[in-house]
Amino acid sequence: MHVAIDVQNLLRPMTGVGYYVSNLVRALSLLPIEGTIQAFYFSRAKGLGLSGGRVVEKGVRFPPGRIVQLLWKRFAFPKVDTFVADADVFHFPNFVARPVRAAKVVVTIPDLSFMRFPQFTEPKNLSFLNRHVPQSVERAEKVIAISEFTRREIAELFPWAREKLAVTHLGVSESFCPRNDPEGTGNARQKYGLPAQYILFVGTLEPRKNLITLLDAYRIFRSRSRRHDDIRLVVAGIKGWLFEETMNRIHEMPPEMAPIVTGYVDDADLPYLYSAAKMAVVPSFYEGFGLPCLEAMACGTPLICSNTSSMPEVVGDAALMVSPNEPEEMAEAMVRLATNEQLAEELVCEGRERAAEFTWQRCAEQTYRVYESAAGST
Repeated sequence: MHVAIDVQNLLRPMTGVGYYVSNLVRALSLLPIEGTIQAFYFSRAKGLGLSGGRVVEKGVRFPPGRIVQLLWKRFAFPKVDTFVADADVFHFPNFVARPVRAAKVVVTIPDLSFMRFPQFTEPKNLSFLNRHVPQSVERAEKVIAISEFTRREIAELFPWAREKLAVTHLGVSESFCPRNDPEGTGNARQKYGLPAQYILFVGTLEPRKNLITLLDAYRIFRSRSRRHDDIRLVVAGIKGWLFEETMNRIHEMPPEMAPIVTGYVDDADLPYLYSAAKMAVVPSFYEGFGLPCLEAMACGTPLICSNTSSMPEVVGDAALMVSPNEPEEMAEAMVRLATNEQLAEELVCEGRERAAEFTWQRCAEQTYRVYESAAGST
């Protein structure tokens, strides 16, 4: 069986879907399978370094990526297999299946936040997703959800597609583990201006990530005791859609309380940021999976996360779960972790055990079985 997987989004700064695609392709390359997996993209880029094992990188230099993306948005043209030949299955891992002539199609729907919380999606992107995702679900032989929660969401909103659905949980890279070496930690602290003690948020600065509530919770946390004055909030991530309100709120805070905003954090540095943190908080309103939860647990960082969407499924009993709408409840969880060393240590141990259950190898194996099922469908 020959598979082609669309890796176009790896040409942009990586967020959640990019990490999913990158790690999935590398894990697929290590599987003991026959045939090949083409990792294709439309660009004149010199390469993405994905070739290895059963994976062959395929850069399509013409037509240019920008042009072909525009044509796909407006017309079902050009067919992808005009440029990427000899594939039995095409996998489109980023919401939308592109047009193909004859091969079977697998599409991954990472989440349905654009339908559940349309106010959190950029209007232009919202229009695109509302138009193309239902078409993609209908056209695909198999639809991959990255959590059982997302599978239920798809089944509820597209009930006619229930028989197509499969779940492949994401994994956590082996690089996410406790990092305690003084040199690496010291370099990360200097590079990103990290304080001695801090609460860590990792994610794109956008409304769905719920940073406003986190900022309110942090204010309450700091007001509870002067002992918390040395614990700062660190916000690590790129600016996304409607980030201005969050930044305005940060700038309004007193200098001694204002969070440290790092911007984009290099992949190699992120485990050090988690490992040195007193706790991590994932306050999102909605997540299709919630990779930062898994990354924090793998690094031995006590975790607070929202009790909504996929996050309870991912963390199990290994985190303090709170309502994303209640800053008082979020602040109380921060106080508990800051003052109860036994609780924090219990969550560290439980979190590392929980994170070990999620591997990219297992994700790749499950995904390849979906390819086989799609290839055999009629």
